[in-house]
Amino acid sequence: MLSANLPPLQIHFKEVKLQGRYCAQGSQTAVIRVSNWEDTRQVGRSLRRWLFRGQANAEWSLKSSLERAFESRGISITRTDPVEEMMLIEFKSAAHLFSKNVPKYEDTIAWLTLIRHHGGPTRLLDFTESFYVAAYFALEGATEDCAIWAFNRIDLMATVSDVIDTLCKQLKIDANISLDRKCDEILKRAILGMIKKSLVITIELSQQNERQFLQQGLAMIPLNLQEGYMGALLGSFDPP
Repeated sequence: MLSANLPPLQIHFKEVKLQGRYCAQGSQTAVIRVSNWEDTRQVGRSLRRWLFRGQANAEWSLKSSLERAFESRGISITRTDPVEEMMLIEFKSAAHLFSKNVPKYEDTIAWLTLIRHHGGPTRLLDFTESFYVAAYFALEGATEDCAIWAFNRIDLMATVSDVIDTLCKQLKIDANISLDRKCDEILKRAILGMIKKSLVITIELSQQNERQFLQQGLAMIPLNLQEGYMGALLGSFDPP
C-alpha cells in the first residue's frame, strides 16, 4: 500500500502537452514535479501508450547494469563490445549446468534476459507499459525525491522503425523476416560492435517469466554504448 506521505515525484518525458499548471522545460523534454498522489495519478492518466521506468532517486540517470559494472571497475565504456561478446559465449556454454530450459542458441534477447535473471550485467534496461508499476518501483524504498521516466512509445518507434530498416540494408539482414527477428539480428551485430548509431530499440521479451508478465515489462536496449545509455536514448529521438 502506498503511504499517504508520498515523497515528491519527478516525471521525465518527451514532448508532452498537459494542462497549463504543469511546467514543461525544454523543446524535447520536460520535468513535472508533483507532491501528492492525486496529481500523480492525473499525470499518469494523461500519458497513454507511453513507456515508464521508476527510480528511487530523481538524481539518477538511466544506466544499464553493464554500464554500471564497467564504471565500478574503472573500465572505459568503449571496451564493452569484446567483454560482452565473451561473456555471452561463456554463459551459453555453461547455462545447461544450472538451467534445464535454456533458450534457442540464436535467441540473443532471451540469453541476455537469462543472464540478467542470474545476476549478470547486461545492456538491457527494464521499462513497463504501466504507469502504476513504475510508480511502485519509484516509491519503494525511496528516502528522497524519486522519479518516473516516461517516453512516448509511438514517437520513439516511428523514428526507430526507419533506422531499423536502414540498418537491415547496411548489415544485409533479410527484409522479409519479422520485426522481432530483425531486432534480434541487429542486437547480435551491436554486441560485436558493428553498429555506430546511438539509439535504443524496444523489444518484447520472447519468454517472459511471471514477474515480467505481471509488471507488463519490456526491454529498451541501446545498440551503441559508446555514449552510454542516455546518449543512445537521446539519439533515438534525433538520430544522425
